[in-house]
Amino acid sequence: MNEDVTVSKRKPMDPVKTQIGIYGWRKRCLFLLILVLILVVVFNLCLTLWFMEVLQFTSDGIGTLKVVKGGVMLSGKAYFMDTLIASAIRSRTGKPISLVTSQNFSVSVRSSDGQEMSNFLIKNNTVRFSSPSFNITGPRGETLFSANKNEIVFGTGEVRFTGHAGAVFDSSIQTPLIRGHYKRDLTIESITRMIEVFGPSGVVLDSRAGDISVSCLADLKIESVVGAIKLDSSKVYLPRLQTVNAAREVAAEKGRNVSVYQVCVCANGKLFLSPADGECATTDNETCR
Repeated sequence: MNEDVTVSKRKPMDPVKTQIGIYGWRKRCLFLLILVLILVVVFNLCLTLWFMEVLQFTSDGIGTLKVVKGGVMLSGKAYFMDTLIASAIRSRTGKPISLVTSQNFSVSVRSSDGQEMSNFLIKNNTVRFSSPSFNITGPRGETLFSANKNEIVFGTGEVRFTGHAGAVFDSSIQTPLIRGHYKRDLTIESITRMIEVFGPSGVVLDSRAGDISVSCLADLKIESVVGAIKLDSSKVYLPRLQTVNAAREVAAEKGRNVSVYQVCVCANGKLFLSPADGECATTDNETCR
């Protein structure tokens, strides 16, 4: 049996073409994004260069602030808006240094655990220094002034008070010498209380070019415990001693002024005057009281 075989020839199908990439609006958005990024980078670069130019940024530092070995060096003026922490602040050799503030200026020293040990504060009308001790030394290291809670030491050869009111001491003072200015008087005064002067080896009041005046409202007492009281002068005046009535009667009888008297002493040590040619006695009980 014969079978008819039909053979048909078909054209092979073309392969499917696949497009790879970004096309259309996506491509335009990508280009726009890249352009924006380029503009931002260029703007940042220009801004950075402008900042470097304004701040004068170099490899050595910024502007007048230079980084040197061991620290930084500043030329010109500097403004600190907050706390400045430094181990040393120095000026150039032969140049002054000025620290200026509109409110207050404070310098503090702290211990390793952060506790404040010393503080120096300058305000508009106040200068305050707080520390366990305060010392001022000379160029050779000698102590000129030292103060702590126990004592104040003046290491100079002379301490001068130039105020018109002098110096006021609320407690005792200990000094080998008190000397006034050679053009002014020296006054030691206690307005409402007493003055005591002690010297284990003696007390000397010496005026080499003038008088010494001692005055008081009540009694003036001069006492020597084991020694004597010596008035060493060619002239000793007692101008206001009381004169007994007998002396006045004798002067009246003679009709002349009596200029010579004898000094008499009561049993209690009080002195009075009596006529030179009369008895050193009085009948007035008020004289020896």
